[in-house]
Amino acid sequence: MIVFLVMTECLSYLRDSIRTDERVLIAVSLESFSAFYQSNTIDTLRSLLRDLGSAAIDTLRESASFAMIGRRGLRPGEAIEKAKNAPDSMVVIDTAIPVLPGPSSARSATFGPASHWDSIVVRGNSDQENIRSYVIGIDRNGNESVLDSIDGGIGTWISTSGHKQWPQVYVRSTIIPHSGEDQPGITDVWATFTPAGEWAVQDVNVSPEQPLRGDTVVADVSVRNLYRTINASPVGIVAETGPSEMSLERSGEGSVGVLRSDETIVARLLVPTATLDTTGILRVSVNPGRAATELYTFNNAVIRTLPLREDSVPPGVLVFVDGNRVDGSTYAAPEPLIHVLMTDNSSLPIGDSTRMSVFLNGDRMRPAVVKNWEFMPTSRALERFGASVPHVRAAMQFRYGLDEGRNNLLIRVEDATGNKDTVTVALNVSPTAAVSGVFVTPQPTTGPVQFNIEHAGRAPTPARLIIADNNGREIVTLDVLLNVGMTNVQWNGRSTSGESLPTGTYHYRVELEDDVDVSRTGSFLIVR
Repeated sequence: MIVFLVMTECLSYLRDSIRTDERVLIAVSLESFSAFYQSNTIDTLRSLLRDLGSAAIDTLRESASFAMIGRRGLRPGEAIEKAKNAPDSMVVIDTAIPVLPGPSSARSATFGPASHWDSIVVRGNSDQENIRSYVIGIDRNGNESVLDSIDGGIGTWISTSGHKQWPQVYVRSTIIPHSGEDQPGITDVWATFTPAGEWAVQDVNVSPEQPLRGDTVVADVSVRNLYRTINASPVGIVAETGPSEMSLERSGEGSVGVLRSDETIVARLLVPTATLDTTGILRVSVNPGRAATELYTFNNAVIRTLPLREDSVPPGVLVFVDGNRVDGSTYAAPEPLIHVLMTDNSSLPIGDSTRMSVFLNGDRMRPAVVKNWEFMPTSRALERFGASVPHVRAAMQFRYGLDEGRNNLLIRVEDATGNKDTVTVALNVSPTAAVSGVFVTPQPTTGPVQFNIEHAGRAPTPARLIIADNNGREIVTLDVLLNVGMTNVQWNGRSTSGESLPTGTYHYRVELEDDVDVSRTGSFLIVR
């Protein structure tokens, strides 16, 4: 029973466990060989040994001795073997056999991450026939793929496409030994590539911390290069806002320049909030859409909540008549060009003309009853008046005939969040020309003087501004054109010859050119 088990295991090994690249040494003595006859397995043994290259196995008798060195796939007679049918001695094999190791593999270090691959060089001995080398790419998810092979196993691989989708690469080589003395081998592998960036948004500071809805907030973004030895190339940053993380839209963008290794810089983005509710979401991210190759992106974004304040301040109103600012009341021409400007502390835009209602002597100003009518929404109003009135949110212009005497201008405005205000202005039309007032600023003065001259009349009128010293001696005379309403006249504080005037009291007289009896006088003080 024991012998039978040993024979069965031997036959199973010969049939199933010998690879084609392996040699096997088999020796059978008198007793062992006889056991195959006793177990009725001699024919199976002969068949398996013929597959290993034996020819002598078919001539052996029950009392023989046999030895062979074979390999699967050899033809009968190609194995090294000796056999003896006499029972008085054993056979000996003394043939020298060269033994070679099987194929081996070599793997280079992993290169990258890279934004662009240029080339990979594989160096080894000159025996290229027995070396096969492959360039293996690793994607961001760790999946591997053969990108190309290197001719002859030793040489240079040139990347024609840059292979941006494979941030990491390595070389795998198969080495097949031969019977010569100098065996094939890999000695060196190196890669030339453009390193990929590895950016991180570390923090976002928003100013003001609780902005007014509609304001443009300042987001200072701290961006760091996570590599300690590699500089990072320029990359974009974007801001997205929305009522929730599921509905974000791009609202601002900028860029980050070259970052030295392990460097952090602060980039500034301007983020509007006009489309947000009382609470908004701000998401700031670097390298949007993976425009630059990057191995990891989980640290590319920071999300902040934006608590917004609602506007509760009423809007303001500015009135200009023929270009002159009016506050309270003024004299006007019979048919002036009037501009009404709405200002507001909120940056929310206004595009609805119904938020400005203007009445003159009870009549509502609208295109059907006025000339030169135009409503200007925020964008147009800023284009027209923004340089001098930066907080303008809407404007209206029209030309309308005034009655002689007092005309009442009533203005009602409503801003984008529903805050309202009402303003009244008196526009007076005088039948005759008159200098109704002169206001000197500053008072006293150290040099230049501004004369604000109010003219009552129906049309612009030529006039003179005469300045004299305390003894009545005329110092300078300025010719001016007085518009209806207020006219500003600048004087440099010097005489006609350009001399600086000493400290003292000086007098002025404003008189109409066609009627010197229509005049206004006063005095002011110069202090040196």
